[in-house]
Amino acid sequence: MFFYRMRRYRWFAALVSVLLAVVILLSAISSLVRADSIYIIPDVVNNVYSYAMTVNNGNPVVSYYSNNTNNIVVAICGNPSCQTDLTVIRPIESIVPRGIAVTIVNGNPFIAYSTIEGPDPFTAHLRVVDCVDPLCSQPPIMTTVDEGAFFAVAITLQNGKALVAYENYVNIGDHNIIKLAMCNNAACTAPTIQPLSITDRVNGGYGIGVGVLNGNPIVAYRRWDTFTIHLVKCASPTCAEIPTLTDVDTNVSNTAGIALTVAASTPIITYTTDENARSWLKLATCTDSTCDAPLYIHTVDEVTERGNSSATTVNGFFVGDTSVTLVNGLPVIAYYRAGIRIATCLDIVCNYSSSTFIADANHVSPLIQTSHNQPLITFYQTFEDTQDKYIKVYFGGSFHPSHSPTPSRTPTITRTPTPILPPPAATLTLTPSITPTPITPTSLPNAAPLGNFYTTHTPTLTWTRVTFATGYQLQITTEKNFAPTLTVTKFLPVQPLAYTTDPLANGTYFWRVKALGSPVAGWSAPSSFVISAPPPSPTP
Repeated sequence: MFFYRMRRYRWFAALVSVLLAVVILLSAISSLVRADSIYIIPDVVNNVYSYAMTVNNGNPVVSYYSNNTNNIVVAICGNPSCQTDLTVIRPIESIVPRGIAVTIVNGNPFIAYSTIEGPDPFTAHLRVVDCVDPLCSQPPIMTTVDEGAFFAVAITLQNGKALVAYENYVNIGDHNIIKLAMCNNAACTAPTIQPLSITDRVNGGYGIGVGVLNGNPIVAYRRWDTFTIHLVKCASPTCAEIPTLTDVDTNVSNTAGIALTVAASTPIITYTTDENARSWLKLATCTDSTCDAPLYIHTVDEVTERGNSSATTVNGFFVGDTSVTLVNGLPVIAYYRAGIRIATCLDIVCNYSSSTFIADANHVSPLIQTSHNQPLITFYQTFEDTQDKYIKVYFGGSFHPSHSPTPSRTPTITRTPTPILPPPAATLTLTPSITPTPITPTSLPNAAPLGNFYTTHTPTLTWTRVTFATGYQLQITTEKNFAPTLTVTKFLPVQPLAYTTDPLANGTYFWRVKALGSPVAGWSAPSSFVISAPPPSPTP
């Protein structure tokens, strides 16, 4: 009997061991699986191509036109996944919007929208709404910013206040212009309206993006008649001077979904375009901190699985929109390719990326933001049985790319394709406002020699290799805190692990470098170097 019991307990112990091993294995596997979620905002949507999304304390805030109440509303989610019973929906105004943008100012939702008010487009308005509390439960402050015909609207923050870019139809020469509304306070009760002094023909139906680069506004859009995507760079925070106009991409066809964000002191612009009867998702970045050199354009993915999606129009809006945000400092793009997908870039210029399928949807226009360093996407979907339209919210949870990083796809086109690596070389120059600290010899007793001392105006900076790096970002400055206006930024390929500067004046400089790729690395400890070199010999 004793041995029988022992054998029985031995079997029981073996069974427990097996179950424990299974639990450990499932735990290990579960850590590799996306703990994502999709919830529906409980409201039927109308005018499905005018909606906007932002994030407040990690939770989505969505503004759109409600078919149930015939109001512009703001839906405020109670958690990152926008679980239905935690969503609060507040009416704003009973009017049809043409374009909507939303951000957070002082912790409260802030909405900008253009209106449709009857058959005459010039009787419409551009309005901003400032909620005075996070749930918009109190009557908000509403301000009419401009009167006329307005189309695309985009919004960002400048010094903590809203900066609104919008397309204004001008019935002179049948073209549109871009204006900036610069808010004077949190409620934007008396904004400064600044038309951009550019002679161009804007078409915001393809999308418009706004950001702040080195403290100054920038805007991306597509020109109406030349099939060119432009980047407008203001020379000051008020944009009172004539801005600089830079070509992003020329001869683009059926462009859609122009989106803009700023990372590592460079704009990141995403869009789709048709080339050789196919549609492609592209990303454009600047090659230096001044963004004066030609932009570096990389093809991220093909989006033709939908059937030339970007050439399709619905109610005058182009299908095939994209949106871009930053996760851990690197671009993450939401777009449509036989369903909603995420392209996770593993370096700033997106030379390497991983595409992940998120959800089926029979409408596009995905918008992406970041919540707790995870992607958060909203998109429309029409239910076939009722034809009702709803907004869905996807939260990435413990999101990880589902594919190993591979070089992004390159389109097969008749013209010469854009090279993948490295980005075009840009001249490293220090702006006139950067004055290095002068170096004078010392005669003090026991004086120590200076380290990293160069007697050349073009020193070579070197660093050690990082195994996962797909490139490097290098910064040089004359100010140890790396103030953006006094810092030169360079994006460099994996090899060589060195960079030779252009001529620098005598003085003290600071520099640092970080690896681009996944996982995301931080900056190296700042290092300094000194240049004390004789002036160049005069040219005979």
